[in-house]
Amino acid sequence: MGVPAILTSRPFAEMGLKLAERGLAVIPCPGDDGKSPRGAIAGYHNWRRRPGPDTIRHFAAEYGDANIGIITSLSGLTIADVDEDGRDAAEIIRRAGDTPLITRTPSGGLHLWYRSAGERNANLRSLGLAVDVKGSSAGIVIVPPSYRRSTGALYMFERGGWDDLYRLPTAKPGSLSVHSSGTIAPPLPIARGQRNSSLFKMALREARHCDDCESLFDALTTINDGLVEPLPTNEVLRLTTSAWWRYEATGANWVGQAPRAVLEQDTVKQLAMTSRGADGLMLLTILLVAHGARRCRGEPFAVSPSAMSGTVLPWGFNRIRKARQALIELGFLIEDHRGGSSPGDPSLFRFGGRVSV
Repeated sequence: MGVPAILTSRPFAEMGLKLAERGLAVIPCPGDDGKSPRGAIAGYHNWRRRPGPDTIRHFAAEYGDANIGIITSLSGLTIADVDEDGRDAAEIIRRAGDTPLITRTPSGGLHLWYRSAGERNANLRSLGLAVDVKGSSAGIVIVPPSYRRSTGALYMFERGGWDDLYRLPTAKPGSLSVHSSGTIAPPLPIARGQRNSSLFKMALREARHCDDCESLFDALTTINDGLVEPLPTNEVLRLTTSAWWRYEATGANWVGQAPRAVLEQDTVKQLAMTSRGADGLMLLTILLVAHGARRCRGEPFAVSPSAMSGTVLPWGFNRIRKARQALIELGFLIEDHRGGSSPGDPSLFRFGGRVSV
């Protein structure tokens, strides 16, 4: 078990300058639940040298309560970011070699620290490893004594401490790239005509694990290289910038996150002004969370008051039936198939054109 970091409400003010004196390029990270510099610093990926002491003091005064991020490229580091409770850490150590410094993230992932040998940012998922490599492309890693703002959970030392920075090994050559240990990942079976849409979906998925647009481009390039017929580089760049600036940077990227419902203002107003509108609003919200994706695929879904009563909603059969009828009358639900012709034959519905999902 790791040694707990000292909980502080001002991580950067307390440790920013001390870590900079150890040769680390530190940056305040107040954004995205304390995982990015958004809201404090922009353009850091264009920096050519570490911020100096005066700059660090300014950061500490302005953003003292922010988490501490390390820019790997300017710190001379390569860090293997192992997701999913660190399940692939042993495999990374087998491939790259052991390290005296390992830190743990609030979600249970592990950061394995190495001295840089020029490794670029990379995504090793095409090798079956839940690992992102933060290297010479301005990757950011959050370090102790930072903590997750939403939960208070700490970034901790799993092994070693800051004194081990001076004895970090380099990773074995080629071990933290896609063709790890000389193994070439099998081409992804994505056919011509599906490459753009498939890669765009992958870009939205991978964006959640990237610090900036450049890191996402590195990750998507790695995936593209694994296609039977890779897309041109300029097309990969177009998909990257669209996924990052139109979705991830605006908070509109929901891929890989919990289902949610989006209701337009007119929808809420319409339901608020009708009888049974409050129940209809609740039912519509539940249906959007459960079946919103079916609209995009053109698939109907069942809305069975008897099945939903006491399970999905703490209402009786009649209350759910009336709420469903209100949605039908207002055009939010359209009956696609009238059930009841035999046991187990439910009525099927589609969302009406007035519903935005």
